Amino acid sequence: MSSIQLIKNFLDEDLLKEVTEFCMHRAEFQFVGSSASDIDKMDRYYERIFWISHQNNNKLFVETIFNEILKKTGKKYEIERVYINGQTIGQEGSFHIDWSMPTKDHCTFLLYINPEIREETADVNGGYTSFKYNDEIISIPPIYNRAVLFDGDVVHKASAPLDHNLLRKTIAFKLKKID
Repeated sequence: MSSIQLIKNFLDEDLLKEVTEFCMHRAEFQFVGSSASDIDKMDRYYERIFWISHQNNNKLFVETIFNEILKKTGKKYEIERVYINGQTIGQEGSFHIDWSMPTKDHCTFLLYINPEIREETADVNGGYTSFKYNDEIISIPPIYNRAVLFDGDVVHKASAPLDHNLLRKTIAFKLKKID
């Protein structure tokens, strides 16, 4: 059975400050990312465009944050790719899986990185991640410094933020489990 794991307060305060500063002020975004799905086996193929900032060569991500993932999950992974997703109001995602042919070894790690989205503001800000899981839809608010780790075959989508002034950002690690 596939799994979804929620981790609150993922980064310590100093590292969170450094990562947030980078994501808010130094990350270079392009409007070329996509969330595509053919999971319903329909004749049409849906594609949604969003903001993306590739971080495959950034030591802050591939070393520092990745080491925190290894330490806090207690598992061994290798990085397939890492990037920052960005969505603005109206950029609704579509339900999809992250690999065209996922194996039991594929998983995704998301870290929510908007300081303005707190427990008390999540319903106003929106931007939830929804999962189709055990015949239900589970929605997780993108609370600042919260992480979610889920298996590669879990169907999910990112909802657009509700705030006109918000670029909803998540750091996404596409990972492969190793022995």
